[in-house]
Amino acid sequence: MPFEMELYSLRKKLVKKAKKVVVPGLEGDFAVLARHAPLIAAVRPGRIKVEAEKFEEYYNIGFGLMMVRPEKTIIVTEEFYEDKNKNQA
Repeated sequence: MPFEMELYSLRKKLVKKAKKVVVPGLEGDFAVLARHAPLIAAVRPGRIKVEAEKFEEYYNIGFGLMMVRPEKTIIVTEEFYEDKNKNQA
C-alpha cells in the first residue's frame, strides 16, 4: 500500500507515492513503510531512497527534520537534489 512522501527545501518541493523510503537518521539509516508509527526525527546529510511500484529514485539531502504519520511522511531539509547514480553505496 503506497503512502505519500513529501520532501521540502527552501527552494523546492517534491511529492511522491512510495512503498518504502530509506532515510539517513542521526543515529543510522532507517526505513519508513505505509502505516508506520508516528515519529519525529532529525535527519543528517546523506541519500534518501524512494521505492515505488514502478520506480526507484535517490535524493541527496542536507540536515533537516522528518515527521512520519501512518499515511504520510514529510521531510524538511536545507537542500535536496536527485541523485541519478543508483550504484552508489
